[in-house]
Amino acid sequence: MAERGSAIQQLIARKFAYRRVEAGISLKVMADSLGVALNTVMAHEAGQRCFRADMLVEAAAILGCDPRDLMLSAEEVPDYLKG
Repeated sequence: MAERGSAIQQLIARKFAYRRVEAGISLKVMADSLGVALNTVMAHEAGQRCFRADMLVEAAAILGCDPRDLMLSAEEVPDYLKG
């Protein structure tokens, strides 16, 4: 189960990083906007830390997207991780 959670965490991390870069927001600006250390955002994007729900909602507002856009839909979860 931990391996499954880790794989999903990595997918969410990649999606968050993609959205941030696509929005043209630097790591530093994102960290400052969230009120966290730069290393915290870097750890989230590396999949080393899980996003708290409130941070995910705040990050979505900064990125101008819906919080669900930073999560995985059922279709985005690889079959080997389902179940």
